[in-house]
Amino acid sequence: IGANATILPGVRIGTGAMIGGGAVVIRDVLARAIVAGNPCRMIGYAGATEVAPHADRSFFKDFAPRLIRLDTHADRRGTLAVAEKDALPFIPKRFFVVRDVPDDEARGAHAHRLYDQFMIAVSGEIAVVLDDGKQAFVVKLIDSSVGIYVPPLVWSVQYGHSSDASFLVLCSETYDRSDYISDYLEFRNLVGQQGKLS
Repeated sequence: IGANATILPGVRIGTGAMIGGGAVVIRDVLARAIVAGNPCRMIGYAGATEVAPHADRSFFKDFAPRLIRLDTHADRRGTLAVAEKDALPFIPKRFFVVRDVPDDEARGAHAHRLYDQFMIAVSGEIAVVLDDGKQAFVVKLIDSSVGIYVPPLVWSVQYGHSSDASFLVLCSETYDRSDYISDYLEFRNLVGQQGKLS
C-alpha cells in the first residue's frame, strides 16, 4: 500500500494486490491487481509480463493459453477477419458480448474448471490477464485480427477498456455457475494440486 493511500471502511484488498501512493480505494480490489488514482482503477497485474498482441508465440513458452490470429482481408469496402472451423481447439456452444464497461471497472476475475474460451476485441482496446498459477501475462487486444484462447484452470481478468471497447467471448459449454472459480486463493490451491498430480 503506497503512501497516503485512502481505503474506505469495509473494502477488501485481494491477495498480492498493490495500491498506488495517494490512491483512493472506494471498492474491493482484485487479487494481484495494481490500482492507482482517485477513485482508483486497475492499471496492471502484479508479476505479469506485458505482451504485445502481435507478439511471437515464444512469449508463451510452456503456457497453455495462446494467441490465435484470424485471417484478415482488407479492401476499399472495409476489413474482414475470419476463422474457419479448425481455428479453435473447441466447438463453441455459447457466446456473449461485453461493452460499455467504464474505464475504472474490471471484468472477469475468475477461472473455469472445465470450460474453454476464446476472447476477441471486436472494437476498441482491452487488456486481458492470463494467469495459470505459475506464470502471468497481460495482453492488450487492439483489433479483431488477434484473439486469445483461454483453456480451463487459467485465471483471467479484463481491464482498461477503451470507451468504444466491445469484447466477444466464445465458450465451449453452456452457462453453468458451478464451473466458475471466483476466489483467487481457491484457484491457486486447485492449480497447485493439479501440478502435484502431474
